[in-house]
Amino acid sequence: MTTPGVTAVEVAGCRLRSVGKVSYVAENEAILRRIPHFPSARLSRSYSIGETASDTCLPLANGKPYGSYTTTHVYTTFTPRRRGAVVRYYRKLLLAQGWQWVARAGSYGPPLDSAFRRRAASLYISELNQARGTWIVAVDHAAYTRLRK
Repeated sequence: MTTPGVTAVEVAGCRLRSVGKVSYVAENEAILRRIPHFPSARLSRSYSIGETASDTCLPLANGKPYGSYTTTHVYTTFTPRRRGAVVRYYRKLLLAQGWQWVARAGSYGPPLDSAFRRRAASLYISELNQARGTWIVAVDHAAYTRLRK
């Protein structure tokens, strides 16, 4: 017996298809556009990486179907920055915008990365190379939605 409007995938409770990349990444990019840039920074490159759905039917790691995408912007400046200056700048700015600071790696020295949360969105900042003035800002607009399930 079948139930009208219910597919076999829904009955089995697993996913065969990825979320829509274009719309998912567009929401990530909308958040990134609202974050002011560090002074004298320029966007070096941008990319989005799919994350395997936790409810996939297939026993695959690091592959489709994707349940989300993380969009990363890589920024650079032409002048070196003091260690931790970029993270401190963003931390102050994001807290003023209502983001909650949720994590920092390492326990000594200036902060080189920090993670933030605002509603369902996750935002991560990491200084990659202070001598070259390179850092990333990565966003998943629905990261905390998945944790509630």
